[in-house]
Amino acid sequence: LLEESFRAADALQTEVELDLDGEELQVAVDDWALSRENYRKGKARARAWMIEARGEGPIGSSSVSAGMPAVLSSNGRLPELTLPKFTGKVLEFPAFWAQFEANVHKR
Repeated sequence: LLEESFRAADALQTEVELDLDGEELQVAVDDWALSRENYRKGKARARAWMIEARGEGPIGSSSVSAGMPAVLSSNGRLPELTLPKFTGKVLEFPAFWAQFEANVHKR
């Protein structure tokens, strides 16, 4: 709902700017750019708070910042993921695939 409202406001702002010239246009563009930036920062903070509330914060951290990557580790790399290996036996493929997907999606 908020995203739709922002898009509608952005479309209206564009229409308003078509009727302005010179300094009025520049002031309107600057004001809307500031509003757009504040909206994006607020949205990022809200998303970070929701992630933190669900307990899905970055690895090794108890708090989330809007500017932080989603996953952190001491060496700056993603944690290693050990996946099952397919043996090549066609009849075992469904079980292998179920394990593979479960391991990938739980991360």
